[in-house]
Amino acid sequence: MIGNKELITAQALAEALDLSVETIWRYTREKKIPYVELGSKQ
Repeated sequence: MIGNKELITAQALAEALDLSVETIWRYTREKKIPYVELGSKQ
């Protein structure tokens, strides 16, 4: 269970931190920031 943690999109996080979306995704691959994938890709 996630609890009271807030979810934010990669785009919104990039804008808030003044980084590129590519940097945000790189940070997730490097496990520098946690992420969850929502929905399904069909």
